[in-house]
Amino acid sequence: MVKRILIVEDDLDILEIIEIVLLEDDYEIIKSTTGKDVVKLITNYKPNLILMDIRLGELDGRQICRELKAGGLCINIPIILMSAHAVSTDIKNEVCAADFISKPFDIDDLLARVKRQVN
Repeated sequence: MVKRILIVEDDLDILEIIEIVLLEDDYEIIKSTTGKDVVKLITNYKPNLILMDIRLGELDGRQICRELKAGGLCINIPIILMSAHAVSTDIKNEVCAADFISKPFDIDDLLARVKRQVN
């Protein structure tokens, strides 16, 4: 069964790199560049994992993560947060994220972390 991953990233270059890497590993990709449509995308596509940047323009990925977990929509969907600006993996504990990836990231590490969550 194909695993779906929702990528929420406002940097189009990073979004494209992540998409290419995950497509090569046979994941199905759903994308958002703003985070505003995350609830709709989750409801419509039921991803197996959400890979989300913390800084999404005027939105904050940490807050989106908190709301998704508190609202019950993502109780069984792991969320991996990413950031070039955060310095601590304690962020994942603060917002109930499954993992945290610091940017710039190693592609093999990204794939390993994704596989850990969806397999």
